[in-house]
Amino acid sequence: MGLQKGKGKALFQRIAGIFKNRLCAIKEYPKPPLLPVERCHEVLVEAFEVASSPDKMVAELGSGGVLLMVRMLVGSAAGDTSATASKGKKSKGKGKPAAGGGGVGALDVEQVRELYTGLFVDFMAKKRRQAPQTLVFLNLCQRSPEVGWHLFAQFAEGITTGANDYLRLQAMLVLKELLQRHSSAAGLAPAAVKAALSSAAAGLTAQFQSSSADADAAKVKYVRGMLAFATVLLKAIRALSVSVPTTELSSALVALLNCPLASKSPPVKTVATQLIRLLEGGAAKAAGTPKAKSAKASGKAAAKAAPEPAAEAKGAEAAAPTSALKKRAKAETPGKRKKKKSSE
Repeated sequence: MGLQKGKGKALFQRIAGIFKNRLCAIKEYPKPPLLPVERCHEVLVEAFEVASSPDKMVAELGSGGVLLMVRMLVGSAAGDTSATASKGKKSKGKGKPAAGGGGVGALDVEQVRELYTGLFVDFMAKKRRQAPQTLVFLNLCQRSPEVGWHLFAQFAEGITTGANDYLRLQAMLVLKELLQRHSSAAGLAPAAVKAALSSAAAGLTAQFQSSSADADAAKVKYVRGMLAFATVLLKAIRALSVSVPTTELSSALVALLNCPLASKSPPVKTVATQLIRLLEGGAAKAAGTPKAKSAKASGKAAAKAAPEPAAEAKGAEAAAPTSALKKRAKAETPGKRKKKKSSE
C-alpha cells in the first residue's frame, strides 16, 4: 500500500480499479471439489486484515476481497447455480429472497462471525487510535445479507455498548441494512430470528428510556435517528410475523412523547405518535380485536347509501303526467316567439 502516496498514487489507483471493478466483480468461479475451500478461508482472513484499515480506500479494497471469498464459498452450495449463471439481472436485495435460499454453502460462518465481531466491538468501544470504517460492516449487510443476519445479535449489542451517540447510530445503521433485507433471514432458525429482533428492541427501549430521563442532555438528532430505526424495526417484525415483546418499547415511547424534548421538536412528537399507534394496532391485531371504523369512513358510507338529489329530481319528472309537461311546453313557446318579433 506504499504506492498510495507520492509518485505511485496513479499506479495505485489503477491497480485498485482493476481489483475492485474486475477481480471482485467476477461472476463465474469454480465449484467444489475444484474450489479450494481451505485456501479461500485463508485468503478471507488476509483480506479482512486489509479491510480493518482506517483508510477508507484501503478498507474498501479489503472489504471487496472479503466479500469475493464469501460469495464464492456461499455459492458453492450443492445445487446452487447462482454463481455460474448470474450474467442476467442482478437482484437489488431489498425485501427479496437471497440466492441459495439463505444458505451459506461451504462458508465457515463461525470464523466470519469471530472476525467481524472482534472488529465491531473495537469499533463501538473506540479501543483503536484509528477506528475502522463503517463501510466494512455495511458492505457485508448490503451484499451478503444472508451472512450478515448471522451477526445481527452481535451488531444489536452496539445499540447500548457504543461509546457515544454517533457510534450507537452507526450500529443502528448497520442493523437497518439487514432489516430492509429481512427475507435473507430465511437461513436462520425462527427462534434465532426472534432472539435477534428482541435484543434490538430491548436495546432501543433502553436508549429511549435514557433519553426521556435526561431530556435536557439528549440530542434531537440522536432521538430522531432512533425513531427512524424503530420504524424500520417494527416493519420488519411485522413482515417476518415474529412475536417480539414490545410492551416496554411502547411505554418508553409514551414517556418520550410526554417529556420536554417532544414539545421542542415537532418531528419527534409526530414520529413517536405514529410508532405508538403502530404498536397499539399490532397489539389489537394479535388480540383479535376488530378495528373500529373512523368517523370519516362511516360518513363516506352514509353518503354512499343516500340517494343523489339529481337522481330524485329525474325520478320526479319521470313520474309526472304527460299532460302537465305539454302545458308547460305551450306556456313557454309564446314567450319565445314574442322575443323573436321584438328583435326583428
